Amino acid sequence: MDNHEEKRKHIMDLLKVIIHEARELMITEEYQAKTPDEQILSLLVSHHLEWDGVKICQAFIGALEDANFHSLVEKMDKLITDELGGEQ
Repeated sequence: MDNHEEKRKHIMDLLKVIIHEARELMITEEYQAKTPDEQILSLLVSHHLEWDGVKICQAFIGALEDANFHSLVEKMDKLITDELGGEQ
């Protein structure tokens, strides 16, 4: 494994720890087991971006693009731009 891949794995391992810690902090105990990682990650994103809808949408679009959902990115980008009035 090269250095770049080791760093990527390390970051992903840290993210797992952060998600685990956030679940305990942000979700009531009775719902912790039922709450999927992606929902915890979405809470972290919205908090980190200080509930700024444009930035949250940019993160969402960036994630879709990274996952090679290019046609969906085009559609979502247009929808978000229309909805936010060109603020993006």
